[in-house]
Amino acid sequence: MSDPEFLQERNSQLELQVRNLQESVGRWKREAQGKPPRFEYVQQRHERGQHYISVPVESLPSDTPLHEAQEYIRDHVLPKFYPYKYYNCYSSRRYSGWVVTMVREDRDVDMDAGPA
Repeated sequence: MSDPEFLQERNSQLELQVRNLQESVGRWKREAQGKPPRFEYVQQRHERGQHYISVPVESLPSDTPLHEAQEYIRDHVLPKFYPYKYYNCYSSRRYSGWVVTMVREDRDVDMDAGPA
């Protein structure tokens, strides 16, 4: 890997680390102020080095046709959750609309290692 490619990759890793730290600070601030936690995921899971999150799309009615929902998700939801990528979407009665599942590679914790 050449120096510019390495630096770009390192820069994106550091940006992600900064974003994660900002989210952590926000969580602790809300807790210190006695505010309720802010859950934005319907579900999240980790499977074989992939982190999946499912997010309700509140501004999209459940009777929206699939392809219109996908276009809306592509244009309005995915940019907010970068570096996650689209995995699937479904209509949900429970959440009164569409839910989108996104995925990204996550190997921050080595789950294949044995106990220390």
